[in-house]
Amino acid sequence: MFFARLRKVCGKRAEILQKARFRRAIRAKEDSEMAVNKNKLSTILCFTVSIVWGMGFVFLKWANDSGLGSSPSFINLLRFGIAALAYGIFYFKKIRITKETIKYCIPAGGLLFTAFMSLTIAQKDADASICAFLNSLSTVIIPFLSWAIFKRKPSAFIVVSVILYTVGALILSGALTHFDNFQPAALWAIVAAVAFALHYMVISKALQKIDTHSINFTQFATVALLSLIGFAAFDHNVDFVVVDWGKAMISLVCMGILNTIYAYAVQTYSQQYLYDYQISLILALENVWAVFFSVILGEETFKWETVIGGVIIMAAILFADVIPSWVEKKTQLKKASAPSDNDT
Repeated sequence: MFFARLRKVCGKRAEILQKARFRRAIRAKEDSEMAVNKNKLSTILCFTVSIVWGMGFVFLKWANDSGLGSSPSFINLLRFGIAALAYGIFYFKKIRITKETIKYCIPAGGLLFTAFMSLTIAQKDADASICAFLNSLSTVIIPFLSWAIFKRKPSAFIVVSVILYTVGALILSGALTHFDNFQPAALWAIVAAVAFALHYMVISKALQKIDTHSINFTQFATVALLSLIGFAAFDHNVDFVVVDWGKAMISLVCMGILNTIYAYAVQTYSQQYLYDYQISLILALENVWAVFFSVILGEETFKWETVIGGVIIMAAILFADVIPSWVEKKTQLKKASAPSDNDT
């Protein structure tokens, strides 16, 4: 009688344990599938951001042509002011300003301000193609900063893709034909590239402790505040009477909503699911889209260098993301199909 009851209890316990293991396996599978789906979603979203940022070059040109070009600080003030205001209205219940937020997000905003202002200064007195190329070097810097800060050593695929990207960006920008007339002001574009790369690293660190809504609102507000200070102190020579406000507001609202809120919301989201090098290379497509939209809208003429440079940049992205994934899957299939020691 005793042993019968014991067997019954042990049987029930074994059944409970088996069900628990089954539930854990199902949950692990669901978590894995969810991670893969979020990875794919992040890749698609980053691709859309590269398109939006490519359009941003056209929006910025419209803002400059409207009469606001004499004050870069005022353009950034309105752009990031619109972004901070809209973001604050929609997400005010989710925004938390804590010591950690101040510690990470204000420096992030300062780096973002430095990047945009440095790029604007460079574009004033230096050739645009050289500035575009030098600024795009942030894509090259990010994988190696990630190695230095987070100990994420870049693979051989990443090194090759970075080299390919550099060559593609050099051809796409047309900088090869302008380096014989290099202006010192273009060095500000390098400052911008370093600032963008450092901003990316600070956000990666912040995401370990702070939610995305608090990060985005705080960095937008910081850039707007610094731009206000810059406008009031150094850069207030705007003739508001002659400004084409219709054209100016269309471009600024587009930059505030699309190029700022949407773009950085996607970036902070994607940084949680993609590697640094994946995001930086996908977003680097903005250079291709910038030229594409400029040609379509009549701002630039078509050049074969655009096609060649764009193809090389696409090859760099394939080398960094698609090919390593394909090799990994093929390796896993080989391991799965190989006979085990028990079969021999």
